[in-house]
Amino acid sequence: MATERYTGPTLIGDLAIDCTVTETHSASSTVTAHPVESGSDITDHIRPEPLQLSITGIVSDTPLGSKQIQRAIDIGGTSVQVTQQETPTSATGFGRAAWSKLEEILAAAKPIKVVTRDKTYESMALVSLSVPKDARTGGAFAFSAQFKQVRIVFNRSTKVVVAKAPKSHKKQDTGKQPTAELEQPSNYSSEARDIAGDAGVDKALGQIRDIRSSLGLGR
Repeated sequence: MATERYTGPTLIGDLAIDCTVTETHSASSTVTAHPVESGSDITDHIRPEPLQLSITGIVSDTPLGSKQIQRAIDIGGTSVQVTQQETPTSATGFGRAAWSKLEEILAAAKPIKVVTRDKTYESMALVSLSVPKDARTGGAFAFSAQFKQVRIVFNRSTKVVVAKAPKSHKKQDTGKQPTAELEQPSNYSSEARDIAGDAGVDKALGQIRDIRSSLGLGR
């Protein structure tokens, strides 16, 4: 189902513009200056830039009455006979009030919604405001405003579960353990004595006693 086309005045936030003189809708992309390897994803090298909108408009101190404007829109007329004028909402008039409103939007530095008859823009930042004055403008508020889209992203957090390292088993203290006794051979074969002689066997026995003594096992 096609949506009904908007036919109302240009809206900057909640500020209605009496007359939109010009609108410039701009869209651009930045392309890498480096060579792109064949077979690679081209979208990685072309980055769309934020949308931009330029509006030149007028807010009059003596706008047409809302009833006359709506009646003209309903019948598709191209001209409206002024039979009623709206009373300014403040002592300074519609023009001054609209000027103050746009200055508040600029100072607030927050994205707003801009609605035109061709497109609706979400999250637009007012980046510049120009107000030319000459003999023809009189008490009307003529302005030129530049808007740039603000891209808003949302961070999503994810919980990561880290497995704990297994606990090491504590070593059990078994106390001081007795040292194995070294048995000293009581007899040596006659063959060993024949080969090494009595002096060799006595020397070996002396070394064994020294080892036992160093281990605290007695001689």
